[in-house]
Amino acid sequence: MARDKKIQGIIYAFISACAFGFIPIFARFAYNAGITPVTVIFLRFLFSIIILLFYFLINKIDFRIEKKLLPQFAFLGIIGNGATGITLFLSYNYISSGLSTVIHFIYPAIVTLFSIVFFKEKINLRKIISLVFCIAGVYVLIGFSAVKLDIRGVTLSLASGVLYSIYILGIDHSDIRKVDTLVITFYVLIFSLIGALTFGIIDNSISFNFQPQGYVYVVALSLICTIIALSIFAKAIMMIGSSNASILSTLEPITSIILSAIIFGESITINTILGSMLIISSVYILIISKK
Repeated sequence: MARDKKIQGIIYAFISACAFGFIPIFARFAYNAGITPVTVIFLRFLFSIIILLFYFLINKIDFRIEKKLLPQFAFLGIIGNGATGITLFLSYNYISSGLSTVIHFIYPAIVTLFSIVFFKEKINLRKIISLVFCIAGVYVLIGFSAVKLDIRGVTLSLASGVLYSIYILGIDHSDIRKVDTLVITFYVLIFSLIGALTFGIIDNSISFNFQPQGYVYVVALSLICTIIALSIFAKAIMMIGSSNASILSTLEPITSIILSAIIFGESITINTILGSMLIISSVYILIISKK
């Protein structure tokens, strides 16, 4: 039974990574429709909440939670999920998206380190090798030239990785584990929306002056890249642990690059092939160690 649960958790992590991989695709369509990045984040959270609320009401699902859990959801929503997107977005103002992504994807290493130090998780050689392969794979996969280093951009993208690590560990090591994953996603998104709205008002970066088809792309972002991706990822964390789930999530950039090649005709480079091989190898090593 335990082995079946681990296999199921690995499958959930794969599906989640693929769903997250659609983010740059739908985001690019949304930007082309004239939606600003912060508006995309805000509408993504808003539509996700509305979709989930209708789902709960139609299926008569009780989504009430204990009041004592609200501070935990507020922390995970505002500091974890919401702040992750905002800091990553802000980092693009100072460094390339490729470099920012590479720095952001140090979160599997941070999750593993925090799991060992604070939660006494046992580490083995295979997991260490898998971790090294996945980080090296992301570095090679993204690929960038004429790197422009700016301490502000590096700090922001590093912060996004740390914040996402906190979000992952928060789900794995808090009382909200007992709550249904869709309900977890619902409340996390409510507080993420509050964070995004607050930032948008302060920064004056939320605008609704865009083409109508932009709403279609945001709804797709909400359904596939938010509700499905976040809820399934939460299941994966609960089944195989935060460090394993975070390593498996590095399949996300592979999905994004393959989709970009298919949809936008972007070329597949040697970096893409080598980076993908390293990431797939890291996943294979991790799965073998969980047999």
